[in-house]
Amino acid sequence: MSLAFLALSVLPFAARAANAATPPAPGQVTEPAIAPAQPRLPPLIQARGSELAIELTRADLRTQVRGSVATTLLTLTFTNPNSRVLEGELQFPLREGQTVQAFSLEMADGSMMKAVPVPKARGREVFETVVRQRVDPALLEQTAGEQFKLRIYPLAPKRPRQVQIELQEWLPVGNDGRQHLRLPLNFAGTPAQALQVQVSLPAVQAQQISLGEGLAAADVRTEGDSTLVSLQRAAFLASSEQLTSEGLAWPAVQRDTVLTSRIEGRGYMHAELQVPSQTLARAKPEHIALVWDASGSGLRRDHAREFQLLAALFKWQPQATVHLRVVRDAAEPLRQFAVRDGDWRLLREALEATAYDGASNAALWSEPIPMPAGKGLTLLFSDGLGNWGDSPAEPAKDGPAAFAVNASTTANALYLRQWAERRGGVLLDLFRQEPAQALGAVQQQSLRLARVEGEGFADWAVPSRYPEDGRMLIAARLTAASATLDLVFEGANGQTQRKALTLQAPPPSAEGASDFAAKRWAQLRVAEMLGQAHLHKAEIQSLGQRFGIVTPETSLIVLESLADFIRFDITPPAGPWRQAFLEQRERGQSAKLASKTQRLDALAQRFAEFEAWWAKDFPKKARPASKHAPLEGIEGERGVPPPPPHFARPPELMLSPPPAMAAPAPAPMAAPAQAFSADPNSARERSGVVAAPQRQGQAVTTIRLQAWVPDTRYQKRLAEAQAQDRYAIYLDERPQNAASTAFFLDAAEVFKAKGQLDLALRVLSNLAEIEAENRSVLRILAYRLQEMGAKAEALRVLRRVAEIAPDEPQSSRDLGLAYAANGQYQKAIEALWETATGQWDARFPDIDLIALNELNAIAAQHPGLDTAIIDPRLQHNLPLDLRVVLAWDADNVDLDLWVKDPNGEWVSYAQPLSYQGGRISRDAVRGYGPEVYSLKVAKPGRYEVRAKFFGSSRQVISGAPSLMLQLSTGFGSKKQQDRQVILRLQNPRDEILVGTFDVGLPTQTKP
Repeated sequence: MSLAFLALSVLPFAARAANAATPPAPGQVTEPAIAPAQPRLPPLIQARGSELAIELTRADLRTQVRGSVATTLLTLTFTNPNSRVLEGELQFPLREGQTVQAFSLEMADGSMMKAVPVPKARGREVFETVVRQRVDPALLEQTAGEQFKLRIYPLAPKRPRQVQIELQEWLPVGNDGRQHLRLPLNFAGTPAQALQVQVSLPAVQAQQISLGEGLAAADVRTEGDSTLVSLQRAAFLASSEQLTSEGLAWPAVQRDTVLTSRIEGRGYMHAELQVPSQTLARAKPEHIALVWDASGSGLRRDHAREFQLLAALFKWQPQATVHLRVVRDAAEPLRQFAVRDGDWRLLREALEATAYDGASNAALWSEPIPMPAGKGLTLLFSDGLGNWGDSPAEPAKDGPAAFAVNASTTANALYLRQWAERRGGVLLDLFRQEPAQALGAVQQQSLRLARVEGEGFADWAVPSRYPEDGRMLIAARLTAASATLDLVFEGANGQTQRKALTLQAPPPSAEGASDFAAKRWAQLRVAEMLGQAHLHKAEIQSLGQRFGIVTPETSLIVLESLADFIRFDITPPAGPWRQAFLEQRERGQSAKLASKTQRLDALAQRFAEFEAWWAKDFPKKARPASKHAPLEGIEGERGVPPPPPHFARPPELMLSPPPAMAAPAPAPMAAPAQAFSADPNSARERSGVVAAPQRQGQAVTTIRLQAWVPDTRYQKRLAEAQAQDRYAIYLDERPQNAASTAFFLDAAEVFKAKGQLDLALRVLSNLAEIEAENRSVLRILAYRLQEMGAKAEALRVLRRVAEIAPDEPQSSRDLGLAYAANGQYQKAIEALWETATGQWDARFPDIDLIALNELNAIAAQHPGLDTAIIDPRLQHNLPLDLRVVLAWDADNVDLDLWVKDPNGEWVSYAQPLSYQGGRISRDAVRGYGPEVYSLKVAKPGRYEVRAKFFGSSRQVISGAPSLMLQLSTGFGSKKQQDRQVILRLQNPRDEILVGTFDVGLPTQTKP
């Protein structure tokens, strides 16, 4: 079944109107006017290859406003015009103050099934497991920042399907004294074939309502105590109509507002309080530090607005020393610029010439920049989407005030706000403030909430410690029948100001009547922890599950049947299924304990079988001719006995055999082989010796891997360029290849091959920037980092993979091997033991046994490690002369390992044991592998290693699968040497020669 990919971006942000131009003063440099802010997002729906785009058949939006709370039910109807089943992805950002209350998916009978909370990694695991069974799941998860992704399966051919998302938000009051409601009507350039909007407001006179440009034709009428705004359109295309940022606006009520909720016997409150403004002018800084995030996602920032802010800054302070630090995956050297009489042209030219490339290392944003005490301030220009390096350090207590500047519609504004406020500054959001207004926040020091005193409450949380437009938002958990909150503010001059609030907790009769205050409290608590999320993962997950909100650690999932809820141990929505589920769960606890013991016993039995193979002496003479199977010309199929594949190679690919009875001369040690894209019809493969001889005094073994030669047009262009021009050519090629992971992999290989390792790592780090949640891409990124010698960076990436996909045994195995590569051997055997003893899906047939052998090898090579956790039945190192490991990066893909020995005999899934004892692990046809070839005693001669792309059953179409092969000699001994190669196979039935082992004449010493 051929399948396609769907990416849908719904943006609840409308473009802003252009600013009125102000005539410049005499002699002043004129700054360009700010164009209306345009979301720089991909098209609403993408279909890769030749697939037709998914159609947004209908968008139905119904919003109800009560007080300052708006509840919006967004119903989207999609139709798949293709002739095949698709999996869909709906991607959308939320604004600060918005929460996802619920979402539902249409089932086959037309009913809407409501989602339930689940730990994020578990949700992804369950969704993908159910998709493989061809039934109906849906998953809503948070990705980077405030970006959300809704995955839907299946989208059947020619049939519409509905999804509902319920949003709630606290409506802000602008400095004009009006409440503003922005509607999610910008569908990123894709038309809705039909649109219906209805907004119910508290009774407001029609002439007091401001309608955005896209709603200018709406009907406004009064019904009872409500005012209704209605709009029906056909072929609605929001981006062409330039909706303004207001959407709807009306006069706000000028008073304190308090809401309460009672959920599961606990009370919660949320309040908006009037706080008089109190400001003090900030001294003009003599030194200004600019931390400029130049990572790849910086291309999406509105630099015109950023430059407008800087122009206003230097107009206010025309004499300053600017310290510029440009950061990506690594930091550029610090540069200084002298701004005199407001002339900052040299600085601007440097910023305009900045290349946006590489990952975002958030730790670099916080590194101190030396400035005289009390005479400086810091501005961070970033989208807040960190994805590289270590966690940011704690701010220095005596450091200068630091402000975060956001000019991106896809930013992590919550993180940026936390970053700034922990450093004595505020978030300057250039999509909510004009540059002059943002500058005012820099020029003035205002009241700051220092603490909250009182009784009857706990765990208070605020979206910001600074009042906005004379209003302060606060939420808390109530612990008594009545509560008194005394908010203590500190002014810049050291004076304090208090605001008291007394309220009653909701009575038991109010249980479940409204959950807004409870969910809002949970959301604010999560937001406060995001500044150091790595320290609060458990609490963030707990809050998400208790309150049914989507967080970086919690998702919402829809399952089709009670059997699925029971199978995956996920509590269903309230209703008749829940009691049946709880009863079944109680009966299943003892079965889980028995299952763990049974798994360990089964592993011990299979390990004993492997030991028996290892202990057997296999013949090393030539195999009798009568027993030879056909060796060429037959293409194998699953379940058919051993026909080896047809591996025809052009003459230039043939490697000279070793001398008949002599060991080959020792070859010098060389760098690991380069990775390359494989085309079976290409003559790109060239032999190259890349490994040193092994096993001195026993047998001389040389590993030869295929040398890499540029293949694509851009690779050749980069490879042929002069060193000083290569990066500029890469930047020239990047725009048309920005969505291709293959482009960054290939380009990084060119820079590496040409000795420009720092640029190779920067280019490679883009994979973390463009695919922050894609475990397959992150795995291949880690493999490439290991190949380039960046072992610490690879370890960090694999830790992230283990968080994203703890259900996949590759996660703990890769992590264990990465620990070993970094010299952390105890952690290595612990991670590999987790792989060996975990409960994994059947599509990973032998990975437990493979990891166990690797664990024993590490323990034998590094005596003194604590192996008490390992079952004594499984503690036995089994060294090998030759070992080959094939793994790949894409789920639901079948790749095969083939090894031909000096007898001319192929070992593969079709013939797993050779005459001389070469053994291959069980065939992995739906997972990531690995498949492993093992040989205890190697017969002299040549061993040829090939990989073949058998097929794919993925639900989404992406690029060619990448595979990693590791060839080892002396495995499990002190002499172990490893070489690896990473390559791609384009199409099913593609095959490629990976490399060879040349084994010389052994001595009398036994292996």
